[in-house]
Amino acid sequence: MDNCVAIVPCRAGSKGLPNKNFLMLGSKKLYKITLDQALRSISEVIVSSDKNLDEELKRYNVFQHQRAPELSTDQSTMAELMLELIRQYELQNSTIVLLQPTSPLRRDEDISKCIETYKK
Repeated sequence: MDNCVAIVPCRAGSKGLPNKNFLMLGSKKLYKITLDQALRSISEVIVSSDKNLDEELKRYNVFQHQRAPELSTDQSTMAELMLELIRQYELQNSTIVLLQPTSPLRRDEDISKCIETYKK
């Protein structure tokens, strides 16, 4: 999709279920399911995490955003993170698609249809 950027937020800290974005669903980590979906649908992907994922992301063609500690707390909001990413990666004129790892049952065609609907 033209001018689209997928954001995959995967913060390690969680009070309810620690490391939930990195838990396995079947044979894959939740965030990797989302990452694979993003790469099949959108050419530019940014993974934002407070964990160092350099080793795990070697085979992926993605940007890794190292989250600042103040954006990695239970009190920090998705809106604050998105604004940081828009500023840092100059995404003001991009269509941003937020794909959360905790929603792994979406289908590739759902992502494409949502983007098409938004662009209309």
